[in-house]
Parts: sequence; structure tokens; C-alpha cells
Amino acid sequence: MIKSILKRCWQLLLGLLLGIIAVLGFLKPKTKPLGQIKERDREIQEIRDERGKLGEKADELESSLSDFDKVVKEQDEKIAAAGKVEKPDPLTDPGDIAGFIKDRSRRK
Repeated sequence: MIKSILKRCWQLLLGLLLGIIAVLGFLKPKTKPLGQIKERDREIQEIRDERGKLGEKADELESSLSDFDKVVKEQDEKIAAAGKVEKPDPLTDPGDIAGFIKDRSRRK
């Protein structure tokens, strides 16, 4: 009878000990998921920072676009003005032709 009581107490004690170990194992804080969450938050922040930088660059490009349009318009006006240059009269007089040739030969 005492043997059976001791055996039963031993089984209860062993079961209780295993139960405590199992509960502590489940309650142990898991650092891996917390690390993954922190890593994901860091990646999200990097993406937000990059998106902010790209937004600033887009704003700069948008503001410089009006300047670019202005420069293109000025260049178009210069090109149009250059096309309107009056051409000199053709050289038909032999004296003018000789003078032109002398001027050209002196430049070399």
C-alpha cells in the first residue's frame, strides 16, 4: 500500500515537473518574430525615405520644366530669327569679285 502511494506520488511529481517545463517552454519569449518585425519596419522606413527623396526630385524636375520650356521657346525664337537673316546681294561686278578673292586670300 505504501509502495503504491509512493509510486503514485512519484508519478504525480514527475508529471507536474514535466508540465511546468512544458508551460515555461511555451511562455518563453520568441525573439525571432520580434527581430523579423523590426527588420520589416526598418525596410518599410527605408522605402518611405526613398519615396520621399524621389518625390523631392520629382518636384525639382517639375519646377525646372517651366524653365526648360522657357529656354526651348527662346531657342526656337533665335532659330526663327536666324532664318530671317538677309542674304547679301550676289557678286556680279568683276571688281567686287576680285576684292572678295583678295580679302579671302589675306585671311589665310
